Amino acid sequence: SSYADDTYPWDKPWQLPPSEAAKLRSSGNTDAKPPKASLRRERTEADFRGTSMYASLRVHQSKDHCRRDDVWGLLYVFCDLVSGGLPWMSHAATRDRAMCQIMKEQVHGERAAGDFTPPANPKQKTSSLPKKEFQDNIDWLLMGCDYHVSKYRREEETKKGWAKLSVQAQPLAMSRDERKIASLRKAFDHVSALGFADEPNYELIQSCLKEFLPGNKSGEEVAVDEEVARLVEQEDVSTIDWNFSFANKRSKSTSRSVKKEEEEEIMLGSGGDGSLGPTWELLDTDDIDPLEAATLMDAEKEKRAAADAAATAAAAAAAANGNDGADASTASDRSTEATDLSRLPLPLQLRLAQVQYNARHPHTIPVHIALRDWMELAVPLVYGVWNTEAFERGNHRTEGDGYRREVYEGMVQKCLDAAKPFKNFTHRSCFYHIPSNGEEGKAVVKKEEEEEENGQKQPKRRRILTTMRGLERRSSSPHGGGLGANSCLLAVSRVFFGLRAALDEERERKFAPPPALKFGSGMGVGSNSAMP
Repeated sequence: SSYADDTYPWDKPWQLPPSEAAKLRSSGNTDAKPPKASLRRERTEADFRGTSMYASLRVHQSKDHCRRDDVWGLLYVFCDLVSGGLPWMSHAATRDRAMCQIMKEQVHGERAAGDFTPPANPKQKTSSLPKKEFQDNIDWLLMGCDYHVSKYRREEETKKGWAKLSVQAQPLAMSRDERKIASLRKAFDHVSALGFADEPNYELIQSCLKEFLPGNKSGEEVAVDEEVARLVEQEDVSTIDWNFSFANKRSKSTSRSVKKEEEEEIMLGSGGDGSLGPTWELLDTDDIDPLEAATLMDAEKEKRAAADAAATAAAAAAAANGNDGADASTASDRSTEATDLSRLPLPLQLRLAQVQYNARHPHTIPVHIALRDWMELAVPLVYGVWNTEAFERGNHRTEGDGYRREVYEGMVQKCLDAAKPFKNFTHRSCFYHIPSNGEEGKAVVKKEEEEEENGQKQPKRRRILTTMRGLERRSSSPHGGGLGANSCLLAVSRVFFGLRAALDEERERKFAPPPALKFGSGMGVGSNSAMP
């Protein structure tokens, strides 16, 4: 065709277009060979295709898409998987494609590290490939999510002129592993030098990625793993039988009503009735919760306002069509998990997503941070008021109907499952600061253990604020000076027991009957009642 480039013939298997295949079949010549194939002619300019997160640098630069870009994007995906994030992840989340291109050019040495001038107009560029003219920054790809997100946050706070900036997280140890950096550099240098018709060296790419296999860990990474294993093995926090489940169910009235403002506060994780639900707050300066209560409250109000506006518009449309809405089917009757979650308050959805993300990354999320996020989700489930009519499936549920709350049961189970990767938060680092890693860290640990045995020094504990039964305590000890009412361990154990009791209670209930069947406006059997 006119799009073919005979300069680059294709000698590998390929699928004939349907029109050419039909011609071969209709010819009746069994010896007929398919026509020769070649690559498509390269375009001088191509529109952007893909996502800013994983698109290759050449795609950003409006070069025609080819096999090179597939491998390039795959390498970005690989770096995201092994480190947890990419340098431009926050810019990609805000759809700032130009900034993503700038940072990719800085990573690959096609732009100076401090140069943030807007990219040139692609129509003014030549057809030749850009060259590596500066020192690359391949190590940025291995620094991890926490580092990149905190760096972006500090940059935004600096632009706003804030006097106090957020704490900058430390990069991952693998970003200092020269062997891994060199292997990534080799792979990226290879793909960046490829032209439109060039075939990537897949064996070279495979050999570079093999440097990241578990058996090729650096000495620093091995030291981190050994340190964590030692701290888990030498657990000095009092153990609790977290698997205990008591038969006495909690006697909380299901008909309890609260004001709308109080319900919103419950969904934000305040613990519902302040006299019953514990709170959990980390007071150290580097333990900032990214989900602020005020932001979550505003987002939930906006969501409810949009839902009310949509409902009003739907009712007006139904009235204009002469339909009283009695036979209107709603999407809320669907029993999919996504629909179940969409009915929940936005703060609860975000907390669940946060907890599930932590559970999928137990080796990169600090366990004390995971515990804080988990408590923000678990406390409202135990002590909050669950709006059965609004949150459960169907349009026929009411408060105190006595039937099983399936969505609530699923949320409780998800919450309990999210604690398992962290061994139900029995690790020492939930309550104690872990010293620095490596050989220096081992020496510090040994010295602290000797001082503990001699009664000279106690291990450094985290500053945790717990509130229970109207009392406050700023606890630097996980035991709170004994297992009293405001102990950190007691607060966590109460929540665990409450979740398991709630799960037992729901599983003993009968399933709710199906919603009413309707056969049009005012017609049908049982139009206003559930079928038996």
